[in-house]
Amino acid sequence: MKHIRFITQPGGLTILIAGLLAACVLTGGLFLSRKINRQTLPPVGNQIDDSFRQAIIAIDEMEPLWQQALEEEADISLKENPANSGNARIPTAVGVIQRSYLIPSKPEEPHAHASFQEHPTIRPVLEKHEKNNPAEWVFEDSILSSHGDFIRTPGKPLAYAKGNRSMAVILILDPTQAGAIVFKNMLPSLQAAELNKIPGSVQWVGPDGKIISETSPKPPKRPPDETLRHVSSFGDWQLKCWFPIKETVIYQVPSVTATVTLTILLISGGFWSASNQRKAAFAADQRVSFVNRVSHELRSPLTNILLNTDVAIDQSSNDEKLNQRLRLIREETGRLGRIVDNVLTFAKLDHGCLETQLTLCDPSRVIREILVNFAPLFGRKGIHYSFENDGPDRISIAKDVLTQIISNLLSNVEKYAGLNAKVSIQSGIKSGRYRVQVCDDSPGIPREAAERIFLPFERVYETTTEGASGTGLGLAISRELAIRAGGTLDLLSTTEGASFELTLPCSFTHDDIP
Repeated sequence: MKHIRFITQPGGLTILIAGLLAACVLTGGLFLSRKINRQTLPPVGNQIDDSFRQAIIAIDEMEPLWQQALEEEADISLKENPANSGNARIPTAVGVIQRSYLIPSKPEEPHAHASFQEHPTIRPVLEKHEKNNPAEWVFEDSILSSHGDFIRTPGKPLAYAKGNRSMAVILILDPTQAGAIVFKNMLPSLQAAELNKIPGSVQWVGPDGKIISETSPKPPKRPPDETLRHVSSFGDWQLKCWFPIKETVIYQVPSVTATVTLTILLISGGFWSASNQRKAAFAADQRVSFVNRVSHELRSPLTNILLNTDVAIDQSSNDEKLNQRLRLIREETGRLGRIVDNVLTFAKLDHGCLETQLTLCDPSRVIREILVNFAPLFGRKGIHYSFENDGPDRISIAKDVLTQIISNLLSNVEKYAGLNAKVSIQSGIKSGRYRVQVCDDSPGIPREAAERIFLPFERVYETTTEGASGTGLGLAISRELAIRAGGTLDLLSTTEGASFELTLPCSFTHDDIP
């Protein structure tokens, strides 16, 4: 409740909005000026490099052994006669997936190629036997004199070739099969390296791209901080390293300074604006209080003037000129009293302290008493009026509201209808509400001003030469009073003159229910 009262006070909402804006600016500014520096922390020492060197030594030791095994397989194959199904023999060397013979005297025979794995068959041929087949791998005749060596051709698998001048044997290789043997040889050196003790994550990747060893925890999903690579006949071996990352948060001083400055300006501006609003509200309260005091002070002398004027009229019945002047004083005093009532009501409405209550009365009698008070004013301008009542004689209704609204409507007729005008008042019950219509044959109100006339200090014509005085509060106060009492006040659409309709809620006695 305290927070709600603070917001409803003058300037409270301004301070709240300024505080929220300042908080948003400060949060956003700090977020934008925030910068995170990420620094990798490589392990101290050469443990990773030493482990990699030991693995390279193990790989390099296995490479000549594999080449020797392939040399022996090639020698055995050259001694065999492929025509005697010698090509169907399973190779003794690891990694041989196909054996092919190149014989100059025989272009190609069905038994010249033997595949030992589920791999697409590649058909090595001598250049002079080439048939432009996409599966062909063309070799020059010099291959027949090869002493045994690896053949590395882009786009082709790794192969080992050896010849004895009369023919050559081509061994198509799968290095990954030999790499598995190499890994078994590497495993002791990897275990001895104790890579698990290194901060971060380390991962060994074999020639086939598969992970063959990995430390805990698992590597993060980002590129490695360091990659060590070794190229061998078995393929590429990679040691990938992910080091711990140290994050340091820093704030850019110029951005933070600008953010804090703007935040202080927003808060200061909010308090400054709230202070001005409070001063303005205090001054407005003082003005309203002054108007109320002055209006209350005017009521007493006005009442005394009216009473004494009535007494003087009764006592000077023989002097017509004097009576005429006294009646004029009474009429103008009544007009001044209505202006004071409107000012007081407007001040109460503006301050939110006006209350309405239902009173048991005869509303037609209330309207007739108002007409009696306006009779001298209407008579002086030749205004003819009529009143018809179709409603009950006793109902509960907001009597003070009815009196002030009808008085304001008739005052407008007296000021704006013109000489010899006609005004009719009709009252009755409609849809459970008390309805009053005030219609005249004045020049009327333009359609574009139909809603504007209900605004404070608004008049249809603003010139001061019309001969009609007024504060511009009557209709505004009347509609607001009707709404506060739960009713309505509207300007009806007519072809001529002006017609206002007032509806107010009411309740009936058992004898007067229509």
